Amino acid sequence: MEDEYLTEGQLLEMRMFAHLTKATLTRWRCEGHGPRCTIVGRQPFYRRGEVDRWLREQEEKRERVRKVGKVALQVYEPRANASRRNRLGGHKTKSERRQNDGGAAAS
Repeated sequence: MEDEYLTEGQLLEMRMFAHLTKATLTRWRCEGHGPRCTIVGRQPFYRRGEVDRWLREQEEKRERVRKVGKVALQVYEPRANASRRNRLGGHKTKSERRQNDGGAAAS
């Protein structure tokens, strides 16, 4: 019955998805995560075979991480030339520019 389509409500009734909300499924669709779906009108439908495939894929990812034992994390390095004093980062206010120019531009 791989061609059977599930509604969002039916998907959320499945044991593996029972802890999720409709908002989570909506966010996953927008971000490109979760099982693929077909939208008819405004209603998403999930093919049962696609849901099973996505669950197997998630299990395989977990196993790969478990075997390697390490997860790569992105290293954050602040930009060297960005000023953190104002809310826009590297942009200077007019008064800061005047101070750096020594007031020469005002005359």
